[in-house]
Amino acid sequence: NNLSLTNSTRFDLSSLPIAIRHNHHFTAVGCSDGKIRLLDGRLRSNKVVNVIDAHTGPVSDVSLRPDDVTMITCGYLDRLVANQSNYSSPQNVPDPLVRVFDLRMSKAMSTLTMTVSTARHVKFIPSSAHTVFNDQPLVLMASSSGVLQINAMTKIIQVLTFPMQSKKDTIAALSVASSGNLLTAASSSGYILQYALGLSHGHANSVNERVAHMHIPNQPK
Repeated sequence: NNLSLTNSTRFDLSSLPIAIRHNHHFTAVGCSDGKIRLLDGRLRSNKVVNVIDAHTGPVSDVSLRPDDVTMITCGYLDRLVANQSNYSSPQNVPDPLVRVFDLRMSKAMSTLTMTVSTARHVKFIPSSAHTVFNDQPLVLMASSSGVLQINAMTKIIQVLTFPMQSKKDTIAALSVASSGNLLTAASSSGYILQYALGLSHGHANSVNERVAHMHIPNQPK
């Protein structure tokens, strides 16, 4: 059970790694220059096998569908923003679009959006009989302001609001269990809330019922 170094890859300082995700096919590295650099998920090489232009500003999160070649990303746009002196300077503003890529074809497939905010975290919900919609995988998106949204590729399934404690509070981390039945979100104020997917009312006949039955446990006082 000892760890051993298999490969080593170094990126340029202009493309620092921000988010790293794995599946059986790829290791996806979201970088500060807005690109996703793909490494061989089977460790056969330490070289970058593909580079995908995802955003014009830094990538904030990336997710790979398990056992598949679909990737989603969220990040920032590099925009010129005028200040009070009417001087435009480059700034990173949130990209309202979550990008969806087919890694086999190395091309963009579609985009997803949040209803009232922009995504800071994105996760595929692992597929099972209860976590797909018309054979489409489910995606969990979260904004820094506390909005959680579950989407299929063509439909919004549910929108939830994380109870933020102050205007400065943000969603700091987001996780989905490998079963797809448990979603966990953590805020910068220290709260961790767990959402049960399809478990609170026993059996349901459709994914819509199961997602609607997500519940929030009582918050600590």
